[in-house]
Amino acid sequence: MDKNYFLNLWLFLIVILFFLSIPVVELQGASTFSDYSKEKNVPVVIIGKPNGFAEISVYDVCVKNRNHLWIVGEEVTNRGNQGVILYSSNGGVTWERQFTKFDTLLNDILFINSDLGFAIGNTKQGNGVILKSEDRGKTWSTSYVEANGALLEIHFITSERGWILNGNGSMFLTFNSGKTWERVNIDKAKRITTFDFVDKFYGLVVGNDGQVFKTDNGGKTWTSISRRLIKILGRIQPSQVDFKEVKFTSPNVGYIGGELLVKSKKSNKQKTYNYHGFLLKTVDGGKNWTQIVISKELGFTSAELINDNEIWVVTTWGWSTGIILHTVDGGKVWNRIPIPNNGGRPFRIYFDNTNNGWLLNSFGMNYDFIFSTSDNGETWHKLNWNIYDPHI
Repeated sequence: MDKNYFLNLWLFLIVILFFLSIPVVELQGASTFSDYSKEKNVPVVIIGKPNGFAEISVYDVCVKNRNHLWIVGEEVTNRGNQGVILYSSNGGVTWERQFTKFDTLLNDILFINSDLGFAIGNTKQGNGVILKSEDRGKTWSTSYVEANGALLEIHFITSERGWILNGNGSMFLTFNSGKTWERVNIDKAKRITTFDFVDKFYGLVVGNDGQVFKTDNGGKTWTSISRRLIKILGRIQPSQVDFKEVKFTSPNVGYIGGELLVKSKKSNKQKTYNYHGFLLKTVDGGKNWTQIVISKELGFTSAELINDNEIWVVTTWGWSTGIILHTVDGGKVWNRIPIPNNGGRPFRIYFDNTNNGWLLNSFGMNYDFIFSTSDNGETWHKLNWNIYDPHI
């Protein structure tokens, strides 16, 4: 046999040994998070613990100000997977575990004020979990609801009145700061992803396949306005539209963000499709909407709305690249923001005001980071993950 044969054989063996050496971690209860990730279109950011014994998949960040941050997600440990809440009092320089539980997977977290907070998720058996803290996360009480689907998002308009979105097409309402929760079904809703309320009466729920529902009575009943909004986007089918974001920045001004799946106009025999990112804007409290085209080449991942005119949008380009866009005039002009560290894929961006922000950015498994800015995105700094457990 010639030398090339042995050389090729040797290279083949090296490749096989390399892939065998990659550790495989089985995610217990991952079906709940997998369903949630598909429904809500939010990223999973993997954070490596300094000692290398665990990983944390981040699903949401709650920002109160430049110092106080909370994170919820799932931690992979040597004993199995557990839901986790991390808290930072110094803008992400160090993190403290405030909650861990092995049969609980957490999806969203919200602090209404400096002390009162809620976190939601599911047990591995599928029941809904609602955590409540009245001491800035030092202790958490637990209640359960029959969800039959992933609890995706929580929102409060006052300290007493709040809502939880259930991905199976329903909501849970409270009028007493979470002491009791009432379940309400949203007729014909499927794969709904996010929602927002203008006041204690008027709110919107959006989702995949062009779904938009509105309520005028605080969420007790819902009606579909999907057809009217899809018509604004052109002659398309509902299956071509995914609404991924909705937020009102004032009683009159609100935005709905999403993407269209459109057939490429390139002349070739093979059918190809592109994602077109867009925003729908209202200036009269949702009575009328107009379209703002973000890009005909970029998809839409998420958005952070600072005020009526300033918006940050995280877009997608291909399967592994993300681009950050910023506007200060309500979407008339978009400026591209350089990605921190010259690479990676941004997934979600958070701001507490026009200067202080945090960005979830992924470089692939075990190469994911959170970056922070204090100058409105001019410069970004990677946060180090110094995690400690005060109970040990």
